[in-house]
Amino acid sequence: MVVAWLLFPLVLLAVCGGCGLAVERISGWRLPGSLLPSVGLALVVAAAALTTSREITAPFTTPLVVLLALAGYATSWARLRTLRIDRWALSVGLGLFAVCAAPVVLSGSAGFLGYFVLNDAAVHFALINQLLAHGHDFATVPPSTLLNILRNYISTSYPTGADVALGAVRPLVGQNVAWLFAPYLAVVMAFNAVALYEVLDRVVSSRALRAACAFVAAQAGLVYAYYLEGSIKELATAWIITVTVALVASTLRQRIGLRGLIPLLITAVAGLDILELAIVPWLAPPLAVFAFVAGWRARHSIRTMGLRRIAVSAAAVAVFLIVLLEPIISTASTFFTVATGVLTEANDLGNLAAPLPRWEMLGIWPADDFRLAVSQHYDLAYALIGVALASAVLATVWMLRRRLFAPLLLLAGNGVATLYLLSRSSPYASAKVMMIFSVTAVLVAMLGAAALHDAGRRVEGWMLALAIGGGVLWTNALGYHNASVAPRARFNELAAIGSRFAGQGPTFYNLSDEFAIDFLPKEAVADPALGTPQPRAGFAPTEGRMPWDPDNLALSYLEAFRLLVLGRSPLSSRPPANYRLAYEGRYYDVWQRTATPQILAHIPLGGPFDPVAVPPCRLVTATAARAAREHARLAYVARASVPTLVPSQAVHPSSWFVVTGVPFSPLATEQPGALIGSVRVPESGRYQVWLEGSFSARIQISVGGHRVGSVSYELGPPGQSVQIGQVTLGAGAQRVVISRPGNGLTPGGVGMLGPLMLVRDGPPSGVSEIAPAQAKSLCGQSLDWLEIVR
Repeated sequence: MVVAWLLFPLVLLAVCGGCGLAVERISGWRLPGSLLPSVGLALVVAAAALTTSREITAPFTTPLVVLLALAGYATSWARLRTLRIDRWALSVGLGLFAVCAAPVVLSGSAGFLGYFVLNDAAVHFALINQLLAHGHDFATVPPSTLLNILRNYISTSYPTGADVALGAVRPLVGQNVAWLFAPYLAVVMAFNAVALYEVLDRVVSSRALRAACAFVAAQAGLVYAYYLEGSIKELATAWIITVTVALVASTLRQRIGLRGLIPLLITAVAGLDILELAIVPWLAPPLAVFAFVAGWRARHSIRTMGLRRIAVSAAAVAVFLIVLLEPIISTASTFFTVATGVLTEANDLGNLAAPLPRWEMLGIWPADDFRLAVSQHYDLAYALIGVALASAVLATVWMLRRRLFAPLLLLAGNGVATLYLLSRSSPYASAKVMMIFSVTAVLVAMLGAAALHDAGRRVEGWMLALAIGGGVLWTNALGYHNASVAPRARFNELAAIGSRFAGQGPTFYNLSDEFAIDFLPKEAVADPALGTPQPRAGFAPTEGRMPWDPDNLALSYLEAFRLLVLGRSPLSSRPPANYRLAYEGRYYDVWQRTATPQILAHIPLGGPFDPVAVPPCRLVTATAARAAREHARLAYVARASVPTLVPSQAVHPSSWFVVTGVPFSPLATEQPGALIGSVRVPESGRYQVWLEGSFSARIQISVGGHRVGSVSYELGPPGQSVQIGQVTLGAGAQRVVISRPGNGLTPGGVGMLGPLMLVRDGPPSGVSEIAPAQAKSLCGQSLDWLEIVR
């Protein structure tokens, strides 16, 4: 937690600050101090995008970025001594960072956000690791799900500027990119808030109100919702647009030459690296305005310049842009073709339930999930939306009358881009467009308070600001409450497995989780979330209940894998006899294929709620007869049945709804309450208590009147099981209570609750062998499976 949320942001700020000073030094004029980190980050984006476009230069990305930062500090000591920190700007940045840090820090689990809400972050992790190590060269990536993903994204010119900037700084703190992803996005959000504060320079006379406008606008409801999903491109786009407008306004206040355009050029290039050609509708208007105004002002100077000087200056600018834009120029055609097809697909909802209402652009949408309708306090919510809309109209009139260039440029440029893109985009793409524009929409709404304050109505102005800001914070508080934080401990164990078994694949991973490819990068993983395994004959996969049990896979398919990484669960079958247990952890078992025995036939037993069954004696004798004919042996695993409580068959609060379409109909728990049921224990003894599900808020479990333990922030894919603790029980029916207390101030919303299972303490069952002539001794026994082996 300390490294991710304290050390890394400080290191990133130091690097961006140094790079910003380097840009300032080269440009020959003093940038606004509040924009130095943002301009520095733009340079990091541009430099990293350039080096990672080639395998030969990719490993030098971090050294280059560090060198640029050190050069900035080394050549700017005088500037540093005179630099004065604007306390209001600092407060805005720190405040926004704290708002973004809250869901992760207060959960106590320093994971990433958006887990199983929008799993696109898995792709970003994979791209960062690949590009920073090998650029676009895939020679070191074995045939696997990971290789397919990398090829699909990089071959379509997927924009990675925001990704590689994170990758460039990551080695300086030595953490997995997954744990730095959310802090990086929080820094980008904070930089955007500070840039908005700069846009309002000479616009809002009260520094406190100026800071409040920037603070609220930077966390507009849709923006914060996309932050909670881990949407890196969209957040970086919102930031680079703001920085571009702020730089346009600042640059036009100076009397500078071509050299002075360098900060603006680097920022524009960074925008192209972040979103490729899709950024053009957003950046073209402010840059066009800048070109027109600057050209008009310099018309007399241009006339007096000789043709040679004009040609040399133009050539220098062209070379500068060609070098920085080379990765984009070389792939522009491919990106345009792919992006046009994807963004204009009329019925594409992505992870949305329905197209978003346009009202959400005003930043106030107090629903548990931005993709859903407002269901509570409906009248108050729409009253606040109306207030924000009226305030935005007031602010627009005020800005026009006062000719407030910077905020008007932000509104006009973003407004034109938004209108154009909303008329062409799919519902999923339109939601992203709305999110990017919502920063401007909320900023303009907040400026209505500045208009009242400027007119001498200070009390009314602050009341209006509090009303709009309160609506935004209310929206974000609900989003924070339902934040989805990835379980760091489970992924750390998966990363340890990745290090221990590197290069020993191919590997089958049985849980449907896109992030497995990022933590098992050298195991050549086949992940069910990103491809369809081959089921055994007669088995029909059921959506929602998808830990792929070894028994449910075709034997020939399973045996193609040297390693099996299986989520631990009492309901999981033991792999075939030619696999040995090579690793046992809290969350995973790793099974390694052996040369012997040879499996001639594998006969699965058991069902979805119990991995074992007593096979009919005729099945045993028929299998033995076949083994005898093939001069083979019988192998089997004797296991006791697993006492299980299926939650949907127990008494539960009415606010806990049953999810249909899956075999055990798990309960989605959101409100406090308790589920009460019973489980029959076959004999007295000490039992391990396991609970299947995906848990956000704390869940407490008691069995037989004994409190066993609790589980929280253990989100995971369907079929994930967690060992809660141990308890001594007598034979007979035992009362089970699964309760969910209130959240308090900690985040944690909906969770999925699956079966509770009891496992008798003792060593796991091993594989036994028997001659076909002795097969009748297996009649009446509880078995996991039967095999014919040689």
